Amino acid sequence: MIDSEFIFNLGRNYGFIGNNAITDEGLEKFIQEYSAHVINRRKAIAEHLTNDSLFRTFIPWRNGVFGAAFQVHWYYDEILTYDPIEMHLSTTVASDESKREDFKQTLKGIYNNLLPFEAIISSGQLLFISANEYSYEDANKEAYSSIIKEDKAIARELLLKVGMAKLEGNPGGSYTVRTSYRSTESLIPIINDVEALRNDDGKFSLMMPLAGNNEILKVEDLERMGILDKVAGDLADTVWVELYELTCAMNEGAIYNAPALLNQKLDELVINNWRSTLPIGKAEAQIDFELTLPYVDGIDPERLAELRASMPNIFKDFRNYLNDVRRDIQSKSKSNTEFKEKIESHIRKEFRRIDTEMQSATRKFRLLTVGVPIVCNMGGLLFSQYGSILEAMAISDGVSLPFTVKGAVDLKNVKDRVKTEDLYFLWKAQQ
Repeated sequence: MIDSEFIFNLGRNYGFIGNNAITDEGLEKFIQEYSAHVINRRKAIAEHLTNDSLFRTFIPWRNGVFGAAFQVHWYYDEILTYDPIEMHLSTTVASDESKREDFKQTLKGIYNNLLPFEAIISSGQLLFISANEYSYEDANKEAYSSIIKEDKAIARELLLKVGMAKLEGNPGGSYTVRTSYRSTESLIPIINDVEALRNDDGKFSLMMPLAGNNEILKVEDLERMGILDKVAGDLADTVWVELYELTCAMNEGAIYNAPALLNQKLDELVINNWRSTLPIGKAEAQIDFELTLPYVDGIDPERLAELRASMPNIFKDFRNYLNDVRRDIQSKSKSNTEFKEKIESHIRKEFRRIDTEMQSATRKFRLLTVGVPIVCNMGGLLFSQYGSILEAMAISDGVSLPFTVKGAVDLKNVKDRVKTEDLYFLWKAQQ
């Protein structure tokens, strides 16, 4: 059994949660107990992941990973990502007192960031796993670099991910471009110092981080000056690690039977256009959730989670339907563009049909019940049978009670039938 509550119980015991002082002895005990927990968890997870009935996804280690997990937790049974505490403990605890204090405060900061997600972590819905080590030396550097050099769209996205470039010198002659790179973003938690790249002619170099008050050039500026392709090509031999890490993320998900949830335009471009070039075998990226985005945008994920809990079977039918229709349309599509157009059109059409049917039934009910006199005990009887149907009924003279009963019965029949529709959960979420 995986005891995820242990993470927070241990943090409270040794002062990493709350205002109690953190002693050196407490830190040592914490490290020992948490390390033992990690060993036991690895064994338990190996057995747990043989359960194929759970709908799970793997979120690669990126900025905002926990925010992303919170946004999608209503949709998945289980979300896997790396354990930030284990990663921090894997660094050496310095003997220097000030650095040791920094180590404690960083650990305390990690706990503070985890607290808002305590409920989904303790329940095991957000499940921590140990990070695998990957070696850049084993990667096919030339293959990844060639993708960047050949695909301008990918090169542009990589430069946007890099951030900004600083041009030094005369654009008409010799110049140097310096870029801020990999200071915050990484798919896998490996601390890797990217070596400076300098061409034989010395024109371009990759530096981190940027310093000074010189004017910063954005990607659009490089494009305007006509040197975007040149910069992207010259940096390809360094920024290829981004594509390598994307490959690692997909393969990592496959290990855990959990398609990787990828949410950047760069991911989409690489997977859609260069999948056959990448060493990812049958590894999948999770795209089912994306199909819900136009319909749940702006809705609190907690409300969606509560709605799921209130109608678990309807939710499962909805999610299974998305998976089935996605696979069916994907198998019949000649390109990814065709697939996206077909599936989005299909879902819009089905969603609109449900919405039209419910609106029509509601309008008919209102027409039948405008001005109906209701005696208290009969109204109470109708209310108990048909839920909140009579809540908004106006009370005045003009229409007989049988019309009221018929309108209520018709609306209830439509609601009962619509509940059997595959996209009912999605429709209900918008109400």
